[in-house]
Amino acid sequence: MKKYLDFLSYGTVEPDIISTKEMEQISTLKTPSDIFLLLDKREDDTNILLNDHISAIYLDGVQDPGNVGTIIRTADWFGIDMIIRSEESADFFNPKVVQASMGSMANLLLTTADYKKISSFKRPMYGTYIEGKDLQTTVIEEFAILVMGSEGKGISAEMDNWIQHKITIGGAKNKLAESLNVSVAAGIICAHWKKWCSPLFWDTCHHTLFLNNFLKVIRLFMSLKRKRVKIKFANKLRIHLIFGYTLIRVLIRHGYLVNQSKRLILIAYALVILSCMVTSYF
Repeated sequence: MKKYLDFLSYGTVEPDIISTKEMEQISTLKTPSDIFLLLDKREDDTNILLNDHISAIYLDGVQDPGNVGTIIRTADWFGIDMIIRSEESADFFNPKVVQASMGSMANLLLTTADYKKISSFKRPMYGTYIEGKDLQTTVIEEFAILVMGSEGKGISAEMDNWIQHKITIGGAKNKLAESLNVSVAAGIICAHWKKWCSPLFWDTCHHTLFLNNFLKVIRLFMSLKRKRVKIKFANKLRIHLIFGYTLIRVLIRHGYLVNQSKRLILIAYALVILSCMVTSYF
């Protein structure tokens, strides 16, 4: 019981202690879990997608309950907000779905809708195909909808008309497998999706890109200096503005102007001044 104390103390959960024998009678598993959670059976309103800050996975005819439950669990792990199923997909409350989700369905928004309803929200939609743009070269928008097709038929023709971005997961040239399991594919895509949405990832990219560009400009100026080429004042000013604008975008993008404003603004000014000094030297 000790490992569940934090969970049991959350909110208004009132635990009942039962015996191992009683748990075996309740559970359909040969080896039942240590904890049993009783929840209201309900789905959420699809209109929650009117909130532009909701990411979702749409299950287009995914019929295997194990796959649906695993995708729910995967979505929970990577911070996807919502799972939407078509009428042809396995029911959220199928016992095998509940079992495979390992409790994650209690932490996600769940709803059922058809392609017409989903397309009406005008959200960026990414679909998985055998042939499409390589996932590794694709940046999936943070609050998009990822469409996963059925195990046998893939994405339906009706849904296909509304997908703006068709992506594929590259495999080995000598592979025998025709495709990936839908839940495995969902896991790979979610990991890639959330990598691009990670503030730490973008911090590293922005700062590295800025530094690399700054060094390239300095090398260019040194080359021009050796060749005794004069740089016009307008070009110097343009370079100052580019560096200043880039820094401000990086700071605002990650909220640094609010949380660490004094220290980081000082760093920004220092770098801009350094840029001015470098260019004025020429």
